[in-house]
Amino acid sequence: MIESWSTDDANRAAIAIAVILKRIGALPKVLTDAYLHEIEIGEVSVTRRFYELLAINCPPALDYFTESEADARESENDRVKGALREIPID
Repeated sequence: MIESWSTDDANRAAIAIAVILKRIGALPKVLTDAYLHEIEIGEVSVTRRFYELLAINCPPALDYFTESEADARESENDRVKGALREIPID
C-alpha cells in the first residue's frame, strides 16, 4: 500500500505554498512535483481539502495545481488558452 499525505499534511502544504509565493513569488519545481505526486496518489477527501485551502489562502496556486492536473488529462489544443494563469516555477 502506498502511503499518502494526511489532512494535516495538506493543511501545512497549502499554508507553506501561500507563504512561499508571498515571499519569493515562485514555487520551486521540486516542491510542486512533490505536491502533484501527492494529489495523484492521495485520497480524494485530502486532495479536496488541499484545494479548498489553496482557494482561500492563495487562489493563483490553486490555478497552477489544477492547470497541471488538466495538462495531464488534456492536450494544449483541448483547453481554452489563458483559461488558467501560470505561476512561474524556478
